[in-house]
Amino acid sequence: MFITAMTYTLIPGILLAFFTDDQSVIAASAKLLIFVALFQIPDGLQVTLYGILRGVGITKLPMIFAFVANWMIGIPCGYWLANSYGMGAAGYWAGLAIGLTIMCLCLGTLFYKKVKHI
Repeated sequence: MFITAMTYTLIPGILLAFFTDDQSVIAASAKLLIFVALFQIPDGLQVTLYGILRGVGITKLPMIFAFVANWMIGIPCGYWLANSYGMGAAGYWAGLAIGLTIMCLCLGTLFYKKVKHI
């Protein structure tokens, strides 16, 4: 996750050059890749934590956390950032990263509380 995020951050132009020669598309997309990089780490962590919790039989709370973090926090935050701050597509990516970060915190807390009792 970290390597992917750093790759997106450090060499976006090289990565995007594999897909297009249009410099305006590369410039616009490179700005988005910074937010995609921020998305990588919480996304990987939440998938891992969700899998661990599912493995120990805890599924209902993570499902509720996913709904709240993504649909009630992440997407509205993305909409707000995209439209109120004029961030466009970057605002949606930032909102999704915010939602996933909240999801990680919730799943991490749940994992810690459940593992303490095992």
